[in-house]
Amino acid sequence: MDETLEYVKEFFKNDFSGHDYYHTLRVYNLSKHIARFEECNVQLVYLSALLHDVDDYKLVGREEESFHNAKSFLERHGVSDEEIEQVCHIISQVSI
Repeated sequence: MDETLEYVKEFFKNDFSGHDYYHTLRVYNLSKHIARFEECNVQLVYLSALLHDVDDYKLVGREEESFHNAKSFLERHGVSDEEIEQVCHIISQVSI
């Protein structure tokens, strides 16, 4: 998760919208707490929590759900296509 944390930190370094790196850390820490009590794939939960805003149209300006930034990061780090689709699905369910 260290590489994902660094990616998110760099991605949001100039963001002051409230959905910045520290917001992402709060979401990530909450997801870690919840995952302790649920039967789940914790890696998918953690990746989804960390990447949940990297393609948010309010922050990056794209309206479609392409998940370009999340997919690109995950592909570069050897995450399987199936897991990438699962992470993108989880992210798509945030704030609906």
